[in-house]
Amino acid sequence: ITFGGKASGVAPKVGATAPEFTLTSLDGKNVSLSSYRGKVVLLNFFATWCIPCKKGVARLKQLYKDLKGGGLVIVGVTSYDEYQTAATLRSWIKEHAVPYVVAMDREKATAKAYKAPSPPYTLIVGKDGKVAWEGSPVDLDRLEAAVRRACGPPAAAPPPGEEGR
Repeated sequence: ITFGGKASGVAPKVGATAPEFTLTSLDGKNVSLSSYRGKVVLLNFFATWCIPCKKGVARLKQLYKDLKGGGLVIVGVTSYDEYQTAATLRSWIKEHAVPYVVAMDREKATAKAYKAPSPPYTLIVGKDGKVAWEGSPVDLDRLEAAVRRACGPPAAAPPPGEEGR
């Protein structure tokens, strides 16, 4: 799979407004960037047959678990091809216990808008809707550091006795 065809042009630069998209999740719900405004969105373009994608999913799951309460949303983006059908995708998600949204880019319009090359490819969209990081998530430590920077410091716990006020 080359998501966006030959990566003509360049991906949105860090600091640029991220292109809007609307995709359909595997459970049939619409998923759009604008619906996540004010949250950090990690877009992970992947394929079930991609070895680095398989290796990275455990780290993405841990990041999601650690930071979803701090505003992190992960959207796995993929498309069908001769090696990846809806059935293989559902099986892969179950096998890897993927807890975040997985959406289909059926016409590859989102991949084209983001100039996504072959998977894996990841972008982080900050709370302000601008690209905070883009690249191959092969270096998972750099990706995690970028996600944590985009999410900001953890919220301070309220003083004792002031919870829920």
